[in-house]
Amino acid sequence: MDQQINDNFMPIQFTEIFVDLEDVGEAMQIVRAYANSDHNYNKVGTFSWEFYCASKNKHWLHPSFGRDSYRIDILWYDINKVSWPDDHESPYNFYNQFWTYLIKNMTRRNIRFHFGKWQPNGNSRYPIPEEYLTWKDYYAKQYPKFQDFLNLRKSIDPKGLFVSKYWSQQFGIPYAIQEDVKK
Repeated sequence: MDQQINDNFMPIQFTEIFVDLEDVGEAMQIVRAYANSDHNYNKVGTFSWEFYCASKNKHWLHPSFGRDSYRIDILWYDINKVSWPDDHESPYNFYNQFWTYLIKNMTRRNIRFHFGKWQPNGNSRYPIPEEYLTWKDYYAKQYPKFQDFLNLRKSIDPKGLFVSKYWSQQFGIPYAIQEDVKK
């Protein structure tokens, strides 16, 4: 479905959260409490949320790696696409309310994010500082093959030629300035 939407006609942004299938009951109770606390649609928005299952996966950074999961997709109808980078009503700020609420209320904090969708910035402060300092630290624990991925990536690209500033911040990979790469 992601590829079938024309962003010119239906500008949509979304976050995709994967909850361990064993924890779906608790996650849905948290979603319900979150939605019931929002009488002005400031937290849940006016567009759709999708809920569906995802099979166990063998790809290292896939959110369903090694476990069956339940997806929570929150869609944002992006009518303000032109202005949101400088606007407090950005998709990131909208989603961050829920990410924080969910992680603070889950008994087992083992949610995973689809890295191709909106997710917490790796350098941003994790909502429960006594557990992790940043979301990047959280990601390293939630994805069992995270360190294996970083090691493989470094062996293939030791100078960081293919590391963008964005992925450097998300995963804590050293970012190579282009002048350094040419040496």
